[in-house]
Formats: sequence, structure tokens, C-alpha cells
Amino acid sequence: VHTLYLPHLILSVLSPDHVAEAALPEPLRGKVSADGRPTAYVCRQFTCSPPVTSPEALRALLKA
Repeated sequence: VHTLYLPHLILSVLSPDHVAEAALPEPLRGKVSADGRPTAYVCRQFTCSPPVTSPEALRALLKA
């Protein structure tokens, strides 16, 4: 993520022990890790991608 120029990117990070679901901002609610691995969702115009867990898959989504 940090190697791409993405001027309008908002990056949100949640730890596995994040606060209660109701306290999260709406775009983060319902986002979970895949099999305990670091997981990314790319959201554009109120629609999020399926979760990805590899750097290559994340890069492809961000470049799309």
C-alpha cells in the first residue's frame, strides 16, 4: 500500500481484538480477517471488494 501513489486513499487498520462492532465507523463494520490472516478490503463508492490476503491481490485491487 505504501509503495503506490494513491492520493485519495484512506487506510484503516483493525487489530484482532478491536473494540465492539457498534463503536466502529460504518465502513468498517462486518469486516473480519480471513482465517486469522491479515486481510484487506478495498472499498469504492460504498461498495467493498471481497477480502484479499495476499499483497499481490491487494496491489491488483488498488491499481484497478
